[in-house]
Amino acid sequence: MKVNFLTFFWGKKYTPAHVDILFRALTEYCDFPFNFYLLTNRVLKIDHRIKQLKLWDDYSTERKCWRRLRAFSYKTMSFLPHYFAIDLDVVLFPGFPELVKDTYANDFTLCRAENPVYPDSLYSGTMWQVGNLEAVDRLIWQEFQKLMALPENNPITNLAKNLKSKGFDGTDSALFSYLFKDKVIQNIGSKDGIYSYPMKIVAEGLTEPPPDTRIILFHGSGNDYLKIEMAQRYKFIHDYLKKFNDQKATINEKG
Repeated sequence: MKVNFLTFFWGKKYTPAHVDILFRALTEYCDFPFNFYLLTNRVLKIDHRIKQLKLWDDYSTERKCWRRLRAFSYKTMSFLPHYFAIDLDVVLFPGFPELVKDTYANDFTLCRAENPVYPDSLYSGTMWQVGNLEAVDRLIWQEFQKLMALPENNPITNLAKNLKSKGFDGTDSALFSYLFKDKVIQNIGSKDGIYSYPMKIVAEGLTEPPPDTRIILFHGSGNDYLKIEMAQRYKFIHDYLKKFNDQKATINEKG
């Protein structure tokens, strides 16, 4: 099995170090061959083995994750019809490859949000898997186009407001939750060792992740694991950066 990993880079939230750290962690932990694709709006000085591809301009002025949705378009992504998408703001653990192997043969897999504040927002855009791109195009991309054809959803900020009024928080994650609210789809979450930094580590006052952790998601404002104080506060982050951050890059509180 050879896996295609896909991630995205735009704006000022991330640095090239985030990309290299994720690639190094995958290289260290994965016991299977893989390609690593980066959809980016600018060329980065990163590991030459990472395949940099031009990111489309859809919704580039919105500074939101609507921009990722074209990854579900068969016309756009036909060169990569089978992939595992993952955000840059994550910390991987040695068990992560098992999660990938457990899901990679699926037609489609979404990550559960498990946010108690928005119980109807079932899914997160931080990680997903596509095995049948043609089917996913019909389920997500074409349905998104239909929603955007409605005047009440334009501009796209109106779609976000309309989805939130129905209890669906976020951008692409709100869309996933809306589209699949009455459907049964394959999904992954905390039962699979996927934990949210703000909703698990911080909310429960943990200093170390649960023993079954495979990946921690550092989503949300101000939760970047490359902040200096994060490594000072958590030994597992300190050890992760010591192992994978060759640039020794950190960002300050305003980063």
